[in-house]
Amino acid sequence: MRRPGFIERYHLWTEIQKEASEKIKAVVKEQNLLLIRTAWSDQHGIVRSKSLLPQAFLGALENGMQISTGTFLFDTGGAIVFNPFVPGVV
Repeated sequence: MRRPGFIERYHLWTEIQKEASEKIKAVVKEQNLLLIRTAWSDQHGIVRSKSLLPQAFLGALENGMQISTGTFLFDTGGAIVFNPFVPGVV
């Protein structure tokens, strides 16, 4: 028996999102994609991205994806606004 992925296990998607995920999976397989780029914006609206092989992308649809949170520590000028290595800051 297949163990449900993280997203399904914790009910993180609506039915519409589940349906969209299934459609995306079908497109990935039908188009025989070799690389898929995911993208999101940080708190300043700067686009961040990560390229994934199809198997990793399909896994991300079930279990989420790890990203570096380092980009969320800086302002738009590149200065640190939150230093996670200073005791007592959090």
